[in-house]
Amino acid sequence: MILKLLAFSLFALATLGTLPIGAVPDELSDLVEEVKKNREETDLEVLDKIGAFRSREAAEALIELYGSQGSLYMRIEILKRLPIFDSVGEANQLALQKLANVATESQELELREAALDALEECPELGKNFLELIVVSNAEDDVRERALELHIDRADESDSKWYWDIYERELGLAEIDKKAKKKRKKKGDEPEVVVYRLPTLSFMAFGAMVGSLEDRQIEDALDGDHPEIQLIAIVEFDKRSPRKAKKVAADFYKHPETPVDLRIKSAQIMSEGELKKHSKRFIEDAKKFATPEDLRMALGDMVAELNEESVNKKLIRGINKGKAYEKRFVLRSVVNAEDEKLNGKVQDMLEDEDLSVRFAAARFLVQRADTTAFAPLEEMMAGLGDPVAIAHMMDLLSTLGGDSAEWEARLLEFTQDPEVEIRNAALYQIGKDGRGEHFDLLVEGFKNPDWSTRIACLRGLELMREARCVGPIVEQMQGEFGRVKIEFANVLFNLTGQPFRGAEKSWLAWWRREGKDFDVISVAELEEAREKEELRRLKQVTNSKFFGVRIVSHRVVFVIDVSGSMEEKMVTAYEGETSLMRMDVARRELINAIKSMERGALFNIIIFSSGVDPWLEDGIAGANQVERDEAEAFVARLKPGGGTNLYDAIKLAFGDAEVDTIFILSDGEPSVSVTDVNRIRKDVQAWNEHRNIQINTIGIGSKLKVLEWLAEDSGGKHIKLR
Repeated sequence: MILKLLAFSLFALATLGTLPIGAVPDELSDLVEEVKKNREETDLEVLDKIGAFRSREAAEALIELYGSQGSLYMRIEILKRLPIFDSVGEANQLALQKLANVATESQELELREAALDALEECPELGKNFLELIVVSNAEDDVRERALELHIDRADESDSKWYWDIYERELGLAEIDKKAKKKRKKKGDEPEVVVYRLPTLSFMAFGAMVGSLEDRQIEDALDGDHPEIQLIAIVEFDKRSPRKAKKVAADFYKHPETPVDLRIKSAQIMSEGELKKHSKRFIEDAKKFATPEDLRMALGDMVAELNEESVNKKLIRGINKGKAYEKRFVLRSVVNAEDEKLNGKVQDMLEDEDLSVRFAAARFLVQRADTTAFAPLEEMMAGLGDPVAIAHMMDLLSTLGGDSAEWEARLLEFTQDPEVEIRNAALYQIGKDGRGEHFDLLVEGFKNPDWSTRIACLRGLELMREARCVGPIVEQMQGEFGRVKIEFANVLFNLTGQPFRGAEKSWLAWWRREGKDFDVISVAELEEAREKEELRRLKQVTNSKFFGVRIVSHRVVFVIDVSGSMEEKMVTAYEGETSLMRMDVARRELINAIKSMERGALFNIIIFSSGVDPWLEDGIAGANQVERDEAEAFVARLKPGGGTNLYDAIKLAFGDAEVDTIFILSDGEPSVSVTDVNRIRKDVQAWNEHRNIQINTIGIGSKLKVLEWLAEDSGGKHIKLR
């Protein structure tokens, strides 16, 4: 199937954006001129009318208009209308080639995503062009997304192609030795290099695993790719449970087996025989070398077993041993029926190890032990860390959130000087959308901390009352950057009005119509979102860092300067010389600093074996002198040393003003905390009541923790070679 389209290079037709319209009907020409004249203010029905001609001339017209539009909004709207030509023989390849070009060549993430989504909507040729993108030298995230969309529309006929991808991307396919030895003639164009991308193999294997023969599944299990083995053993368990148990037991017993595969293996080997394996699982969980994620998974399995004899033995030693042993036992006996158990666990709230105290607290909350409320409050009173106190407040709210006494305590905490404590209380006060706290949440807009104002904003949004709109409009007048966008989003959700970040327009509208205003219904909101979702892109700044837009005015850049940053970036052509990773990072950072909006504040934290900030305290960069100093700091950066990612992120979170963090790294953590699961969990805890957005850029590595940090915080993750 893919051979039919090989003649159409993804990187050909470079002038498609400026194609002449040629001889077209007057009505079509008039519509094109209307779009050129009105630009972002064009009624989208005009674009629909152009597409409705369903001719090559109409496709050319839209492609020309794409090149003439300056805003992302209009370009995305044009891309969304090109799939209509998928069934138009004289225009389909032209339209879909444009989508493929945008997907693989555009520097704008939003345009690449929109082009890929549009290709997926093309039932006739869309899959063919997605295939071309998957095997092209496009960016890794583009190739992965193209395969993901292809899989969404897969049928049995695609299995052979998935197998080819699986073999090629893992390097299993035979190499054409003649082609490899062929000597290039002088003056020949350099050959495009398509680099192997193992994640494509994992995706392709998962898509076709159901159609593979048993022999192929067994070969995959014998391989050395844990991601493939994890998919294969799940399928093998469906087909041959008895054989799968033996394979799973072998995976499980080896400490070097990755944790995810060991967990799944433990589950498979104990299916229907959990009691038989429980003794071994308990013994393994109490070993120091057992990874914490595996230990907790084993605890969940023992808890699921809920065997009386096993529970009794564990309960006898519930408060004995090392901290990790106590955490495991608490996890394991959470379902046990024992009248004295809760009392024993309440005693553990005074354990010398904080992690044990919190494990005990979660245990009591999970068992809805209301008698533990007072001891839990006492435990909270003894905590010194604001993040820990905020977490305990969440647990107490789950256990006794309906009591008037606890609500009174929360109201006191809303005035706490520590941001994590204050925000946690405001979150609990506002999460139910109760109108009696309206005045408190409005008063919170006066707080100088941006995250506290956002916490109050969320509470008012959940109320969905007309009286909430006026205070939000008034407060928006003094906000800027990402915080202003958050206020605009909430106003849109309550009103459906299209003013986005134009605070003066919101104010004029409210003064004109606020008296008779009522909050729109959920159905009306959905309709408004469809019309307005992309229109907001017109208001987004052009400041970017590795293609990710910088809308914040309070940013911290966390930059890896370890020794591996001396390595070269991967090139698109064989034999081509590339820049050093550090040079690329330096260039992108300086460009970001130059393009940030006037008044935006930022800091730069570099890390290798240690951590070194540009500014020791706070953020700056509002004036040109400060930006010049920052650029000079960046220009002096030199790579060397290890990778202390954890301490760098922790220092970034120490700044109370930051609302957005960009992290760039090219390697696994090697200094301070190096366990990526621990890094993820700690950052989640730090950010639980801060709402900082984390965008991450991974260069030359598949550092999973960077993807997690972006995913957990609603940020973007970019992969570079």
